[in-house]
Amino acid sequence: SIVFLSVYVFVFAILLFCFELAIKQISRIIAENFGFFYSPKGRTIFLIFVAIIAFQLDEPVGFNIAMTGLVGLAAGVELYVLCVFPEFEAIQRRIHWGVDPENVV
Repeated sequence: SIVFLSVYVFVFAILLFCFELAIKQISRIIAENFGFFYSPKGRTIFLIFVAIIAFQLDEPVGFNIAMTGLVGLAAGVELYVLCVFPEFEAIQRRIHWGVDPENVV
């Protein structure tokens, strides 16, 4: 059912949006419950999963293909950044847990 898939994509998008905002209170909840966001494999697999769900949406035609492509591209960029700059994961954890990013080594 399209409604069910749409709700899932929306909830996953909100989850990822809140993670990227790095608001202390929300980030701690996300870090405790969705720790896979901090690993290259975990976040990439999550984005690919969301892309597959987005591809299943039928209406409007072409929108699902565009969204799948964009989310797939985001997954590729995430994987590249997290693999080329492994310290980015530690910096992100420190920012989300409320440590001053200027003191990150």
